[in-house]
Amino acid sequence: MSDSFDKQPDDHSDRDAASLRVLALFFVILGGLVLVGTLWSDDNLRAIVVNMGSGTILVAVGFGMFAVARRISGRTGEQSHPHQPASADEDEITNHK
Repeated sequence: MSDSFDKQPDDHSDRDAASLRVLALFFVILGGLVLVGTLWSDDNLRAIVVNMGSGTILVAVGFGMFAVARRISGRTGEQSHPHQPASADEDEITNHK
């Protein structure tokens, strides 16, 4: 019964980074579409300002989310997983026993 308390919690960083990348891609595409949509509002100055501002902010947030996802996935790459052998020599030693 005490074994269940000794388990380490699962590391969800890889899954979180992948989800963040998908969401970041959505923001970048949406911001790009808003910026492209600005071309059809060339006679209204207020619409141009609002579209340029919101499109730029969406793209910036998307790229910021890409940076955070890269940082999260870089952190998980440094940690070694307990079920993977550290080297090929160690793998050979454990298989020949």
